[in-house]
Amino acid sequence: MLPWNTSFRDPFMPLSLRKTLPGIAPVVGYFVLSLVAFKYIHLPDALLLSDGSGSSPAAHTTAKLGNLCLHELFMLFLICCLTGAFAATTRKDAAYCGFPLDRTALLRIVQGGGLSLIGALFLGAFECLFGGLRFTGLIWNGPVTAAIILLSALTLTIVGLTEELWFRGYPQQRLQDTFGWWPAALATSLVFASFHLANNGENIVEIVLLFLSGLVLCGLRRVTGSLWLGVGAHSVADFSDIILGSPDPYAGSSPFQIVHLLVAGPAWLNGGDNGVMFSIPGIGMQYLMMLAAILLFRPSQPKGS
Repeated sequence: MLPWNTSFRDPFMPLSLRKTLPGIAPVVGYFVLSLVAFKYIHLPDALLLSDGSGSSPAAHTTAKLGNLCLHELFMLFLICCLTGAFAATTRKDAAYCGFPLDRTALLRIVQGGGLSLIGALFLGAFECLFGGLRFTGLIWNGPVTAAIILLSALTLTIVGLTEELWFRGYPQQRLQDTFGWWPAALATSLVFASFHLANNGENIVEIVLLFLSGLVLCGLRRVTGSLWLGVGAHSVADFSDIILGSPDPYAGSSPFQIVHLLVAGPAWLNGGDNGVMFSIPGIGMQYLMMLAAILLFRPSQPKGS
């Protein structure tokens, strides 16, 4: 028997428009306004680092990374402002948006990053043994390599924070309150994958993988009650691309990559021109480590009102 103060809704019972509109409208407005903000609000050029054509390749690459870091920081600022505005209108706090400000935050980030790091190490070892992957040297000298590592780590941490807050923060919880976890996760993951269509070089396979990654990251929030674990996993998974990136002659096309790579063998095993992260073992390892987190952590219990 259900307690008197517990409401029950048949999951197959259609929701009326009057009940669903308050849950859908803020999320649609949130995403529309975020796109408008990114289109029309830009970081002032005066704040950007100079990367003129006359500079050396190393200076050009580090300046490009520095500017990318500034752009990502500005995007994070915009998303924080937008999220704060929407949360304030409904009197929601940081925990509702996925970022409870407690002492477990740093621990969760480290745990998520550690899981992704273990997966990347296993993948690199597997590809070296069976996938024909060989490291043939550094692209840059020591000081430039160190600068790229630091800038990449900072940039990709900001990317992890921005994308987790943007797609799996306020919108995820608002939709979940109305429709439940699965519809909310499917909707936000679809938006997450669709927004990446604006990136150069994205193809249908990568979009599908991003959609599935979005579902797993939604699961990380569900089992831990916050986005902190997902931020760590997301950031370190992206960061592993500075090593396990694209093979030569494409290695120098990404400002993040620091090593020359050669591959031999079938593309399904080593990723071919796309890099080992998009090989069958690479895809499997990424999902295996994120799913491991879902098994390692107990589902969070909602707090009583």
